[in-house]
Formats: sequence, C-alpha cells, structure tokens
Amino acid sequence: MKSYEVLYILSAELADEVRETLIDKFCAVVTDNGGSVEKLDKWGVRKFAYPINYKTEGFYVLMNFSAEPTIPAELSRQLRITDGVVRNMILSLDDVYGAKEVKEVKEEAEVEEVKAKKPAKTPKADADVEAEAKTEEAAKAAPDVKA
Repeated sequence: MKSYEVLYILSAELADEVRETLIDKFCAVVTDNGGSVEKLDKWGVRKFAYPINYKTEGFYVLMNFSAEPTIPAELSRQLRITDGVVRNMILSLDDVYGAKEVKEVKEEAEVEEVKAKKPAKTPKADADVEAEAKTEEAAKAAPDVKA
C-alpha cells in the first residue's frame, strides 16, 4: 500500500453536523475500500488568499492515509461531486518523498510521540547544584593524608 495525503477545503457556511458527516464520508471512502486513515487534522476555518466562488473562508481538513493506487481516484471523484467541497488536492507521498523516506518520517513521528508521553526529567534545584559544587571544592582543598 502507498501513502497519500489529501487536503480539502469545505465551505465555512456548512453546519457543524454536515461538516462532520462529510469528513466521515471521505474517511469511509478510504476505509471501505481496504485503506487505512493514519492521521486526520481538522485545521478549522481559515481565510483564503483570494476569493474562491465569492467565498473568503473555508474549513481545512488534512488526511493522511495508506491505500491501494485505485482508491485516490475514487476519493477524488467523491470530492469533486460533493456539494460543499471548495477545493481538494491529493498527493502520493511515496512519489514525492520516496517510500523509504516516508517510512523514516513515520518512524520519527512515532518516536517523538513516545518522547512526548514520557515525563520530562526535572533539572536539579539550584541549591543542590551549589551544594555539590561546595563538596567538590572542599574535597580538592583538603590535604591528602598519608598514613
């Protein structure tokens, strides 16, 4: 299976329930055809750089998925015929970055998630650092006693 990324913009005028229904519909297109949705980012309402169909804002959604090469064509078709979708773009990450690099990026992301879940080590308090420094100085200043 290949890795893909789709960015689509829904009309900002859609109700929240309708918007969620459309997002679920596009996820279902991938999963029903044997693919898997790896990541779904809802960016929210953002202003366009220029008006599109007399609209100045849209709801952005970014979805990363793995699927067979025939599924993006079906997803693209569904995006084109659905009312409320302003723009869409599907990229094959394997073609853009190469399959090996995509795998490495995914592994790095997983490592970062694990690191984020671990509690961070607390730095030593200033008093502890000063106490250690004083003990080291005292040990250096003490004369060596030979018996």
